[in-house]
Order: sequence, then C-alpha cells, then structure tokens
Amino acid sequence: MDSLCQEVAFYPTMTVPNFFTPNGDMVNDCLDILSENAEQLHQRIYNRWGQLVYESFLTDESWDGTFEGAPVAAGVYFLEIEASNAYSQQREIIIRHAVHVMR
Repeated sequence: MDSLCQEVAFYPTMTVPNFFTPNGDMVNDCLDILSENAEQLHQRIYNRWGQLVYESFLTDESWDGTFEGAPVAAGVYFLEIEASNAYSQQREIIIRHAVHVMR
C-alpha cells in the first residue's frame, strides 16, 4: 500500500459588515469582524479626516462605536484589517472597507 501526504494551507478569511447601529438596543451594537483561520488580526478604523478612532490586535474584539469614551458621530468610517496565521509569513491579508455608523 502506498500513501501520499500533502499539507493543506488555510489562509485567513474575514466577513466584514458594511454598517452597524451602536444605539444601545442590543441589536447590531458592535462592529463584529468574523474571521476564520486568523491567529493575528490588526484592526484600524479611521474617521473621514484620517484620524485613528479605534485599533485592536485581538481576533475577538469588537468596536462599540466610541472614541475616547464618547459615541462617534453617524457617518462613514474606514476600516483596515491585516490578518495572518502560521501559513502566511507576515500580515499580508489586507482589507480596506467603508463602514457606516447609523444611530
């Protein structure tokens, strides 16, 4: 009997919503990034003037729509995600995405 083994690489994948409603009604109150096979996830969110309003290095952390403890204004924000795992040698999976904050 002969056998053949081959390593299969699973690169990180992400599902990113395009809006959320941080209004305290317990529905869609946080921006949740759903990631699979990501060991490291670097999220950055900028306002329309390019100011960094949120940053996280954790795969299971969500943005609650606040900046410095206060709710951000409704509008468009820009999300940038870098992800990696054991198969990707560096943070190479980059997503740039617009996110609407609706109140």
